[in-house]
Amino acid sequence: MSKNNEKAINLPSVISALLLLFIGLQLLKEYGPLSLSQFIYQTLAFVPERLSNLLFPQIMIGEAPYLADHTYVNALGPTEKDYFSFFTLLTYAFLHANWTHLLVNSLTLAAFGAPVARRLGPINFLNFMALCAVAGALTHYFGHMTETTPIVGASAAISGAIAGTIRFAFDAPTSQSQSLQAKNKNEGALKPLNNLLSNRSAVIFMAVWLVSNFVIGVFPHSFGIEGSIAWEAHLGGFLSGLFLFGFFDPVKARTL
Repeated sequence: MSKNNEKAINLPSVISALLLLFIGLQLLKEYGPLSLSQFIYQTLAFVPERLSNLLFPQIMIGEAPYLADHTYVNALGPTEKDYFSFFTLLTYAFLHANWTHLLVNSLTLAAFGAPVARRLGPINFLNFMALCAVAGALTHYFGHMTETTPIVGASAAISGAIAGTIRFAFDAPTSQSQSLQAKNKNEGALKPLNNLLSNRSAVIFMAVWLVSNFVIGVFPHSFGIEGSIAWEAHLGGFLSGLFLFGFFDPVKARTL
């Protein structure tokens, strides 16, 4: 096997580390003691009502009788001065509902996260993914401020990585040598967003993603998916990745 083929197959170390972290937490949650599983969810999952309880306590007092009927209140509900709820805007992304959820997100992260990680480098990549995860959680939050159902999963961050990939993958090189260079090193300078919007392939890809995200999110049972999907979080992650990718991109335009 050639050296170039090995590089194409091997994942960036930051992607491998994230996948191992996801798997490790899932193993603890699934096979650890029940008390540990509850602690992991209580500590890391994002629950909109918990954050609202901290930010808007007077409003949430009026919601208390209604919220008391929900299953997750005792296990995941707010505590007085629950400042860690701010951190759950990010930590929820490390948890997954089940193995299928983890598998789908892992494959998608490997496919779309790897080229972004190679382009940005590990530190910029982690910061970029964290921003997309937080943006996704906040987008979901503003539509579900009093809900006690936790959200988990890296989908919002991965949606940001998909958008980030779009920012440079659809800038087609003008020659075969440039194509090989862009494929292996992702060194093409980022073009303005309005240039991307004039690329028909990019627009079609984004349109398909946006429509499918909405339809599957609103009608999950029609696609054989149990439970609900936080599609607003996916949308928030995608849009933040699309518009803010350039702030993390170290590749600068070259003067020829």
